[in-house]
Amino acid sequence: MADYKSGRDFLQSKKEKDNDDISRSTFFGALKADRRLEFTKDISGTFNRELNSVMENFGTDYLSDFPELADCQVFSGDGHYIDHACHTSKDSSGKNYAAGTLYI
Repeated sequence: MADYKSGRDFLQSKKEKDNDDISRSTFFGALKADRRLEFTKDISGTFNRELNSVMENFGTDYLSDFPELADCQVFSGDGHYIDHACHTSKDSSGKNYAAGTLYI
């Protein structure tokens, strides 16, 4: 986990910090690979199962005060706006607005 503004920022930082010169086209092309997507889904699922197990071991159910949620799966999310608006369409006055993103 790190704080990069874009994939290109990540690659440039890797080159500056670690002297890793990763080809931009190779890097972004690899992100589209079906095999890599399946691998990422597998890692994500494993991480979620492990995290759920750890949280269950704490024995605290923060939603127990809401019995109407007993039959529901509850997920958490976070939303924010990106720092720039270069990837959004301009409105009728020609102004760009930052895109809102929801992460779950």
